[in-house]
Parts: sequence; structure tokens; C-alpha cells
Amino acid sequence: MTTSEQYVKKLLHDKYDVDLIKIEETNRKSPDYKCYSDAKLICVAELKDIEYYPPTEETGWKIERLNGVQFASRKDNAPNRVARLIHSAFKQLKEFKPPRVLIFLNRDSRVDVKDLHEAFEGTHVYSNGNLSYVNRESKRIANGKIKHEKYLIDLYIWIEEGKPKMGSDDKIFLGHPTQIGKDLAHQYFSQRTWPKDPR
Repeated sequence: MTTSEQYVKKLLHDKYDVDLIKIEETNRKSPDYKCYSDAKLICVAELKDIEYYPPTEETGWKIERLNGVQFASRKDNAPNRVARLIHSAFKQLKEFKPPRVLIFLNRDSRVDVKDLHEAFEGTHVYSNGNLSYVNRESKRIANGKIKHEKYLIDLYIWIEEGKPKMGSDDKIFLGHPTQIGKDLAHQYFSQRTWPKDPR
């Protein structure tokens, strides 16, 4: 079991009491997990890591040095990275009945949940409070390979890994393009309110 798998399994168990059980790998494409709540199968899920990688010319960055300081720049590729993971996950999920869930574990500070929205919708709104404009650069991504696939995944769970030493907690964002996903999120992945202790 990878560290990512351990982390996500513990997080979803502790936060939502949802247990991820690994699906045994075969020649058939399949998702990573069957998910259970109170021993009831509630969905299948694929886990995708968004790993940090250092900026180098080999990874598409332009590297410059000025007065002994290194600067790295490149065209933003975060929505495209996310879209590629959606496409890959769909291939794993498509042979299984809904609900289908895609879990992202993000460990790259250059990527965030807005990139999921941008890959999905093809737009990003920039605003400074007084002026807003819409960047439609990602329309080709949203209308490319994932144009139809993205709607066949019922629930997206985006996890930003917390850094306790720096005082930040885990952050979880949910997105549900289908009614099945909305119902699943509401029933199993909402903050649960426990009954008050009667004592």
C-alpha cells in the first residue's frame, strides 16, 4: 500500500466513516476501491495523485538566472494535468456501475481545486474585486477527450493534504455533476452531526 493510499483511507474513514477496500488487480481495467459505509457498498472509486515535480527544462520550464537567483516559468498546465487524470480514471471506472467516484490527492502547491473546475468548465474567472475577466484558454481541454467522460463520473473528491507542522489542516472539496453524485455526497460525505450526549 502506498503512502497516498494509507493517507486517503485513514482520512475518509476518520472523517466520514467510509472504508476503502482495494479491488484486486486483474487483466481487466478496474478502479482502485470499493467503498463501504456500515458494511454497505456505496460506490467504486479511483485515486489519482497530483505529485509535485521540480521545475526543470526537461519538464517544460524555462529556467533563467539573474544575479545568482534562479527563475522558472512556463505556461500553466495544471488544468491539462487534471484533465489527463480524469481521462485515465474514467477508463478505470467505466466498466463498473455507478456511483463512480474520482478522488484527487493534491501534493503540488501549483495546482488547486480551481484547476479541476477549469478543466471541467473550460473557463477561469479572474477578479480583483473591481474588475473581472473570464479566461477561456481551457475550453479546448474541457471540450476535448473528457467532454463527455467527465459527466459519467458521479462524484469528485479533491483533497488538499494538510501540513500540521505549518498549522494547516486537510481540506476536502466535493463536486457532483450528476444527481447520483449529489445524493452520494449528501448522504455519506457531508459533515455528520452526531447526537448530543444525553448525560
